[in-house]
Amino acid sequence: MIKYDDVRKMHIELSSKCNASCPGCPRNVSGGYTLPWLDTNEWTIQQFQDTFDQEFLGKLNLVLMCGNFGDPGTCIDLFEIVKYIKESNSNCAVRIHTNGGMRSPKFWGKLAGIMNPHKDMTIWSIDGLEDTNHIYRKKVKWNKLIANVEAYIAAGGPSTWEYLVFGHNQHQVQEAKKLSEKMGFVNFFYKKAFGFTEEKKGMGLDGMLSLDDVGDIEYFIPAPDDNWLNSTSLEQTKIKGSTVAKRHELSKEVFIKHFKYNEGNLEKDTQNGAMDWLDSARNIDCMHIREREIYVDALGGVHPCCFLGHVSQNADGIINMQYYQWLKQNVGFDNINILKHGLRGVLDNTEYFEKIRATWDIPQHKDGRIAQCTKHCQTKNNPIDSLYESTRHQQNLRKKQISDNGYQTSD
Repeated sequence: MIKYDDVRKMHIELSSKCNASCPGCPRNVSGGYTLPWLDTNEWTIQQFQDTFDQEFLGKLNLVLMCGNFGDPGTCIDLFEIVKYIKESNSNCAVRIHTNGGMRSPKFWGKLAGIMNPHKDMTIWSIDGLEDTNHIYRKKVKWNKLIANVEAYIAAGGPSTWEYLVFGHNQHQVQEAKKLSEKMGFVNFFYKKAFGFTEEKKGMGLDGMLSLDDVGDIEYFIPAPDDNWLNSTSLEQTKIKGSTVAKRHELSKEVFIKHFKYNEGNLEKDTQNGAMDWLDSARNIDCMHIREREIYVDALGGVHPCCFLGHVSQNADGIINMQYYQWLKQNVGFDNINILKHGLRGVLDNTEYFEKIRATWDIPQHKDGRIAQCTKHCQTKNNPIDSLYESTRHQQNLRKKQISDNGYQTSD
């Protein structure tokens, strides 16, 4: 595993705050209330400069600003942090992922002024058009989002429109693509949402529930069909939500009770084979090693990748829980915090990453092999590959759509 001097890419969660409430995001419970124990924090420019000196930034090829629990656009010092990176290393690419529904056109125009159009990119997560984007990107206001995007692009900001495909917006993909070209986006990319490519035992979800702020069902978001062409109206999602869940209650109290129950039964469930479906995957192609990349969370914890970084907030699910317990018992959360020990101190002195790699030689996950590593970096049936399986699907579908509709595309 890589050491301090080996790092060439850094993925950082600048903030664990967010203006949205997306059903697939771990910071909210199915798009409803915020995770009860979420620790909201953000990096300040002073912390960033103290932690990542110009010598360290000078050797990086990429700084990716995304995260698990927050949107970098909510970080108050986002502009100052990007400016510091660019001043430290003009060759380092900066990539920002955002839902775009926060701040002001003035801010985004200012940020565009320091972005290199040949190296940098802001990826706007826009999942539909005015009548559909808010179904998944809950609480994002369309007019505010579009005003921000227009200001950013007008000021020369390089932009990609990234579109998650669901049952309710799949019919709008080509219309959104045309809009992206009209607005001046550099790229337009669409794909299935992560949960629809894999979730339980490697199988994709049929859909996901959207809860309100007290835990009652609002609606059900269906997966796209094979052709990604038919629409499912919001009214249909509400009907299906009622059918699927009936009067399903998931208040904070109920959620916390279930979470604690699952935590308490972690060892028993593990020994009973809850993760055995991953045992046959033996070979791991670690993205952290291959890309020489680290992930830094909003609280200052450093991890090999964002998938392992989920444990910064004790996320739900047996695979997350297994790693959370492993990290607590074998390394300790305090020992991986770079605000306390410095990045070099964590990477070079704790053997944290080496201990992770040692578990890959354990045959079964119930005996201590880290399931998060197997699930996301197995060389066969990799869910990350399946996420981008849509790339091949899109290429074939676009050829058909171009032929059927008689228009050209920039892809």
